[in-house]
Amino acid sequence: MEIAPPTYASFIFFFPADSCISTSSKDERLEKLENSLSEVLTSFYPLAGRIDQDSNAIDCSDLGAEYLEAQVNANLNQLILEEIDGKLLKHLVPFPNELVFTPTVLAVQINKFDCVGLAIGTSLSHKFADGYTIFTFINGWATSCRIGIDKVEC
Repeated sequence: MEIAPPTYASFIFFFPADSCISTSSKDERLEKLENSLSEVLTSFYPLAGRIDQDSNAIDCSDLGAEYLEAQVNANLNQLILEEIDGKLLKHLVPFPNELVFTPTVLAVQINKFDCVGLAIGTSLSHKFADGYTIFTFINGWATSCRIGIDKVEC
């Protein structure tokens, strides 16, 4: 008997534009985000698996988290400074409907704005991760991206 519905906890992290960033630096920044995500998932390997609905468990098949990149034809600063419409925010996360079933445990969406700003949207199965786990993972990913995987504590 299944008690918990297939709920996804979604978070969006905003990174305003850096006016000094060049085109090659933009590409390097995206590559660093993707590489550090891959690195940190070795410590949080169940998040790279798939949900087996029949056994209500995670199959640690190492298929990886879903990683998406989206181009947003808007200015991030305007989005942040104006009253944000919740309907628009749902486009910045991989699973905008929190009550959806997909076998994916973790999905990440990198939203690239015209102004070079970024919004990183994450959706993580709340069935398999509580708040502490979610924020420990996000902190580990940020640490891996900033100063290296060897500094990540989990």
